[in-house]
Amino acid sequence: MKRLSFFKFFVSRKLQSRMLWIVIFCCGAFSCEDEIRTNIPWAPVSLTLYLNDIDKKLLNINQPQLYTAQKPNGHNEQTDRFGYGGILVTNTGAGTGINLLAYDAACQVEADRTAVAPDESGLHAVCPKCGAVYSIVSGGAPVSGAKYGLQRYTVTRGTLTNSFVVTN
Repeated sequence: MKRLSFFKFFVSRKLQSRMLWIVIFCCGAFSCEDEIRTNIPWAPVSLTLYLNDIDKKLLNINQPQLYTAQKPNGHNEQTDRFGYGGILVTNTGAGTGINLLAYDAACQVEADRTAVAPDESGLHAVCPKCGAVYSIVSGGAPVSGAKYGLQRYTVTRGTLTNSFVVTN
């Protein structure tokens, strides 16, 4: 009888141990965040870029353009939506020669409408207030002075030749 009770105790302890490991594994596996963190509030984004017309500067690699409601660069500030701090667009030229990346121009540190500005190399954007630096050719990743990268927007081909649409 004592052997049977010891066996039941051992099996139940072993089962408890296995269950504990399963719970720990599940907690670890399902607790990862797929969400991109940002300090920038949501704001509507809808901007069509015409590379054969008013946005032809974007045909050049690493010559970013900044679009804001105050400085729309030929776009309609009444109908186009420029995000929270404006839209920073650059052509990295990867692949087909036109590879546009678009970001909200608001600095993640300041979290206000002050727009980051592209540096002379066209590879980075710098916040004029805090000096945070972001790589605009590699996903808006922070280079220095910031914990989070620039908020990225989706760029898709438009219906017209050499037109692209930036949305969130």
